[in-house]
Order: sequence, then structure tokens, then C-alpha cells
Amino acid sequence: HIIHEESEESFLSFARAAKTGAFVAIGETGLDYHFHRETKELQIEGLRRYLHLAQETKLPLIFHCRDAFSDLIRIAKEERYQGIAIVHCFTGNRQEAKQLLDLGWYLSISGIVTFKKSKELRETVSYIPLSQMLIETDAPYLAPQRYRGQLNHPAWVRETVTMLASLLNKSEEDIARYTYENGVHLFLH
Repeated sequence: HIIHEESEESFLSFARAAKTGAFVAIGETGLDYHFHRETKELQIEGLRRYLHLAQETKLPLIFHCRDAFSDLIRIAKEERYQGIAIVHCFTGNRQEAKQLLDLGWYLSISGIVTFKKSKELRETVSYIPLSQMLIETDAPYLAPQRYRGQLNHPAWVRETVTMLASLLNKSEEDIARYTYENGVHLFLH
């Protein structure tokens, strides 16, 4: 959302820190066409830079993507991005999930899956293998349905775990274990 405010020096400073091991991941970067279509070209240019940086540093790349999955996938393919990636706060449909999963990327599920209006997302989540799933709070945003309108808290991630356990016919412990192990693999390897 603030790509237009990023200076060349801020990117270079970020790149230096990434190259010296100061980070465990690159991001969040990506595309958001929902509110910010006027910065589309700047967003794409920034995305390409961060794709290259993640590829060079071999760090996982965390994407924000809203109303732009086709461009995100197309650009990653154009840039021949082969690294690990996480789509944070995934809200796409089954076709988008399949394309992202086929790239070997991880999809992170937030409290949005508990929202009453998120029927399509709940159906899509049942398609995501636990081996490519993460869970997040996105605190202080996106509090689960029971807490809508309040500032989100990390403790409320349990609401998301409970919903996923129900959707995937797994125990909450299984959901927690798989997503924890995925996080360890991605960020503490």
C-alpha cells in the first residue's frame, strides 16, 4: 500500500540487511488491487525487485495478494521464481489455491475463514494440504467472527484452528502441530 513511499535507499538498506542474515524471510510484498489500482505498475516493479532479492538470498518470500492472483502468479513465473513462498492471509478461490500450491507455495489462513461471509474460502481450505498450510492472526486486524470489531490478539488464533479442525475433520492438536512444523521448517531452517 505504500510502495510509492519506498525510496531507493530504503530498498537498498533492506536488501543489505537481508544479505547479511538479519531476516528469516523477505516481505511482506505483493500486489493489492482492491484499494490501490492507481499504483499497480509501481506494485509490479516492487514485486519483481523483491522476487529477485528472495531468489538471491534464498529466503522465503511472504506475499500479500488481494484481487491480483493472476498477476502474482504470472509475474512469479516470468521471473522464474523458484524459492519458497507464503501467501499471507489467503482469501482466494480453489483454482487460485491450486495454482499457488502447484508452485510449492504455502497458504496462510487467518481469522477470515471464521467470517459468516467466507463460505467459498471455507470450501477452498478443505482443498489445501496440511503440509502447505500456515495459520496467522494478522493482529491487530481480522479478528475471528466471535470477536469481530475488536482489535485482534494472538490468543484468538485458536478460533481459526478450531474452524480448520472442523473443516478438515482433524483434531485441533493435529492442525496446530502441522502448521507449527511448517513454520519451523520455513523460518528456522
